[in-house]
Amino acid sequence: MNNDIIIPTTAAALEDELLGYLDDLDVRTDYSGRGMYGETCLGLVTSQPMAILGWRFALVLDELGLDPYEVLVKARTDSMGYDTITYFPGVTLAE
Repeated sequence: MNNDIIIPTTAAALEDELLGYLDDLDVRTDYSGRGMYGETCLGLVTSQPMAILGWRFALVLDELGLDPYEVLVKARTDSMGYDTITYFPGVTLAE
């Protein structure tokens, strides 16, 4: 699996942008989801509704000059107890 999209920001900056709209968020840069065979990607962990996360993340991507569809179409989710991780195979941060 190739990391074919690099988001030009850091985990801390992305978390700051998204936390204004979410009660809780953990940005993971090292998540390896099902079927990724050890490859890592961007993951966003929250207990908040996916619609809120997706809406705000799309705005941030647009502000960074990326096509939100190209990133959001890659989204997958896994349960993490009370939280959910939304992860994006093939997407990494520039840090």
